[in-house]
Amino acid sequence: MGMMGILGYGTGFLGSLAFVGFALYSFQAGKPGDRPGSYYAGRLNFYGFALFLVGLAQLLLGTYLLTKFSAGPLPYGPVGVAMFVVNFPEISIVCGAFHILIALYGFLARSIGILNSEDNHSYQVAVFAGWVCTVSMQILVQVGYNPGGVMAAAAPSQTMLTLGIFVINAFLDFKRRTTPNQVPMNYYTEGYSNEGSSMTAEKTFEKDEMEHEE
Repeated sequence: MGMMGILGYGTGFLGSLAFVGFALYSFQAGKPGDRPGSYYAGRLNFYGFALFLVGLAQLLLGTYLLTKFSAGPLPYGPVGVAMFVVNFPEISIVCGAFHILIALYGFLARSIGILNSEDNHSYQVAVFAGWVCTVSMQILVQVGYNPGGVMAAAAPSQTMLTLGIFVINAFLDFKRRTTPNQVPMNYYTEGYSNEGSSMTAEKTFEKDEMEHEE
């Protein structure tokens, strides 16, 4: 469970830094077509799965501690597993289940076209709610409950390490919905408009589907 959490959060942390940097490099190198909407869709599935791992790790950890001991606060003090600190197993279960639902929405619901319009930002709202849940419950309550500030230094460190998985998922979903599958060379230039000379990602997707059927 600890390794699953490290893998999920680590992937999100590194990806939120490297992915955006390489996307900017692609633009500066004059190759905006290397990052079409379909490219972001594939990466969203990958980082959505990383978020799923994070949620599953917390859900399993909270369930195990709740079954083995009791509801929080734990009678023998906090349990630390990798980057997770647990005083209240039920909080881990709630946070884990919430993260799993967000991940499923990202790489399942979006991929089959649910609430998939260019102007629909419901996934970004869900990701933000997941981050608030992480900071307020998983970090401030679970870590802050320890007496005497025993693990006070863990709170800011965990806040930084957990932020990336939410930022990268929100970013990829937005780019997937708003970037055409055929990116014009002047797509990122000032004053460019999607109307007329180009199609939105949704229209391009519809065109590709029609051509495939033919």
